[in-house]
Amino acid sequence: IPSDYYVIVYCIFLILVNFFLYRYAKKNGKDKIFFKWILGFSLSAILIYFLLKLFLLKSF
Repeated sequence: IPSDYYVIVYCIFLILVNFFLYRYAKKNGKDKIFFKWILGFSLSAILIYFLLKLFLLKSF
């Protein structure tokens, strides 16, 4: 299914973005607060995607 392929790419993209943003935040000494926020954002984004997928599967 192509949609699952996009999820994997999306997750890899999020991990890479988080890694670079974390390194940038660590230089400025804001790594702990920033890391918690970005991790929460990533997890919620993945959760929202799966909830939408379930909802779309039920609607068809």
